[in-house]
Amino acid sequence: MKKIVLVGLCVAFSGLLMGQSQYKKMDGYVIKGVIEGDYKANKVYLVEEEEIQGKPHIVDSAEVVNNQYTFQGPSVKYPRMYFIKSADPDCLSPITPFFLENGEISIRANADFFLNSTARSGERRVGKKCSTWC
Repeated sequence: MKKIVLVGLCVAFSGLLMGQSQYKKMDGYVIKGVIEGDYKANKVYLVEEEEIQGKPHIVDSAEVVNNQYTFQGPSVKYPRMYFIKSADPDCLSPITPFFLENGEISIRANADFFLNSTARSGERRVGKKCSTWC
């Protein structure tokens, strides 16, 4: 009887360990972006401001291929406001504000108006099925 209880506890404990492994936080961040419409440039920029209303500075750039782009970077200490900036000179509103945090972030923007976009963090979708682009 003791062996059965011991084996049962081992199986339950190993199941808990395996279940936890799928919810590990990723080190760093990955930003996956989609641009809807006719995007006329081949790059986008990851931009941060040194302070509120401060001087913006470009952190990284990404190639836009088939209206999609990806940024990948190291772990951040805490969420902070960043921007995706369009390289298209005809874009009416060329920035998308979002909070950069560790994990996967999905951003969907319009080629003509980056300000009207959506950003979603991957951690908030854990356990939910996504039927569209996330």
